[in-house]
Amino acid sequence: MVDLLRKLLALLSAREKLGFLGVLGGMVVAAGLEAVGLGILLAFLVLLRGEGIPSGYPQLARVLEVVGAPSGPAALTWLSLAVLVFYVTKNVYLGWLYHVEFTIVYRKQTDLSKRVLRAYLDKPYTFHLQRNTAELLKNVTEEVHATCHNVLVPLLLLTSEAMVITVIVGALMAVDPVVTLSVLVLTAATGWTVVSRVQRRLKVQGQAKQQYFEAMIRWVNQSFGSLKEITILGRQGWFVEIYGRSAAGFGHSLRFVAMAHQLPRLVIEAMAVSVIALTVLLVQWQGGGIERIIPVLALFGLAAVRLMPSAGRVASMLTMLRYFKPAVDVVHRDLDLDRPRPGAMPQPAVPTRYGAPVLRLAHELALDGVSYRFPGAEAWVLKDVSLVIRKGALVAIAGPSGAGKTTILDLILGLLTPDTGRVLVDGRDVRENLRAWQANIGYVPQVAYILDDSIRRNVALGVPDAEIDDERVWWALCGAQLESFAQALPGRLDTLVGERGSRLSGGERQRLGIARALYHDPDVLVMDEPTSALDYATEHEVIRVIDAMRGQKTVLVVAHRLSTVRSCDEIYMVRQGTVSGPLQYGDVVALAGAAGDVP
Repeated sequence: MVDLLRKLLALLSAREKLGFLGVLGGMVVAAGLEAVGLGILLAFLVLLRGEGIPSGYPQLARVLEVVGAPSGPAALTWLSLAVLVFYVTKNVYLGWLYHVEFTIVYRKQTDLSKRVLRAYLDKPYTFHLQRNTAELLKNVTEEVHATCHNVLVPLLLLTSEAMVITVIVGALMAVDPVVTLSVLVLTAATGWTVVSRVQRRLKVQGQAKQQYFEAMIRWVNQSFGSLKEITILGRQGWFVEIYGRSAAGFGHSLRFVAMAHQLPRLVIEAMAVSVIALTVLLVQWQGGGIERIIPVLALFGLAAVRLMPSAGRVASMLTMLRYFKPAVDVVHRDLDLDRPRPGAMPQPAVPTRYGAPVLRLAHELALDGVSYRFPGAEAWVLKDVSLVIRKGALVAIAGPSGAGKTTILDLILGLLTPDTGRVLVDGRDVRENLRAWQANIGYVPQVAYILDDSIRRNVALGVPDAEIDDERVWWALCGAQLESFAQALPGRLDTLVGERGSRLSGGERQRLGIARALYHDPDVLVMDEPTSALDYATEHEVIRVIDAMRGQKTVLVVAHRLSTVRSCDEIYMVRQGTVSGPLQYGDVVALAGAAGDVP
C-alpha cells in the first residue's frame, strides 16, 4: 500500500494534490454527519416507543441530550422533522462531494492519458523498435483508465468509508466500550483472515490480466492487418483459436477478482448475525436486563445497518487496489516521472508547426565517420560511414535488403543517434538543435500511413484545423501531381479517404504522402523506398514526381530497385555496413551485376 500511495502521489501535480486534500477534508465532514445521523435516528426510534428516555441507560440519555431532543410527547414531532431535514441535507452534501471527487478523478484520467501518449511519442525511436504497439495502446487506454477508475476512485471511497467506520466505532465506544471492543476484535480478525488469503493471489492475477489483454489486442490487430492473406489461405480458425487462448486467460483472471469482490459480503452478512447475538450475550454477562439490552441492541443494530455496507465496500476496495496496482506500476514506469532516460529523444527546442524556426541547409549535408549498432546487438549495422550530399541534388542510396540503407536515413532524420561520428548540416551537428533540423525535413516512408480522415488533414498532418492553410495544401498536392485528382473529387479537400487510404489507389496514397512531406516546404526531402510496393506503371508516376523536384529540393531517395535511381545525380551503394560512392548509374549497374543484385 505504501508503494502504491508513493506512485500515485508522483503522478499528481501540486494543484491536484491540493484538490485531493480538499476532498479528504470534505470526507471528514461527511463522516461526522454519518455519526450524527446515527445518533438522531437512534433517538427517534427510542422516542417512537412512547416510553421516553430509558432510565437504565444514561449513555443513551447523553446522546439524546447532545442532539437537543426535548422531553415529553413534543419530542417525537420535533425529532421527526429534524430527521427529515438532516438526512435530506446530509445526502445533498454527499451527492455534491461525490460530484467533486469524480470530477477531479476523471479530469486526471484525461490528463494522464494525454501525458502517457505524449511520453510514448517523445520516446527515442529505438524504444518503439522494442515495444509492440498493442502494449502501448493498452497502456494509454486500459491501464490509465484502471489507474483512475479502479485505483484512485476506490482509494477515495476506501478513505471515506474508513473515516465513517472510525467515527461510528468511536461513538459506540463512548456508549459501551466492552461490547464495542469485543465486536471489533471479532470482526477485524475474521475480515483480515479472509482478505489476506485472497490478497496473495490478486497481484498475480492483475499482472496476468495485463498480459492476456495485451495479447488479445495484438491478435485482433494482426488478424485485421492480414485479412486478405487469412481469407485466401482460409486461416480464420487458427487466428480465432490463438485469440481465444488469451481471451480465456483474461476471463479466468476476471472471474477470480469477481469472486474476491463478492466474498467479503457473504462473510460480513454472517458476521452481522454473530454481532447481534454477541451483543445480547455480552450485555447479559455484564448483568443487564431487558431494559438495558433493547437500547444497546437498537444502537448496535443501527450501527450494523450502516457499517455492514461500509465494511463490504472496504473489503471490495482493498481487493480492487491489489488487483489493479500493476496498472499504476505500468503508468508510473512509462511516464518515468519526467526524468530523462539515457539516450532519450530531447524535448522539442522549438515549436513544430508551420512557420517555426528551422535549421536551413545552405551548402551540404554530410555523414562524418558514422558508426551504429542497435541496442543490445554486437554486430555493426554501419561502420565508419562518410558521405556528402550537395544542396539541390537528387541523391540515391542503393543496395541489397538489410545492407543498412534505412538506418542511414534514420540517422539523418535524427531518429537514431550515432555511436560514433556526426551528422552535419553545413558543418554543424544536427544534435545541437535536432527539432530545428527535423522541422526542415519532409519524410516519405515506404508505405505512407494515411489517416481515416479528409485529404486536407492528411496533407497538413497534425496541424490544428484553424491553422491549416488551404492554399499551401493545394500547392503541396500540385507538387505531388495530385491536384487534378483532388479537384475532381465531389468533396475536394474535405473528401474522406477511408481507413489507411482504402478509397485511393497505391500510387495516389504514395503521392498523398509526398504532398504531406511538401506541406511545410522543407529544404530536404527524404524518401525511404517510396516505390517498392508499387507496380512499374505506378512507380513511373512517382519517379516523375521526384524528378520534378530536382534543383528545387535536396532529395535523398533510398531504393532497392535500380530503375528507381536511374535519373539521380549521385548514387551511394551500401553493402555490409559500408558505403561506396558517389557513383553514376552505369557504375552502380556494373557493381550490382557483378554481385548478382540487379533487380
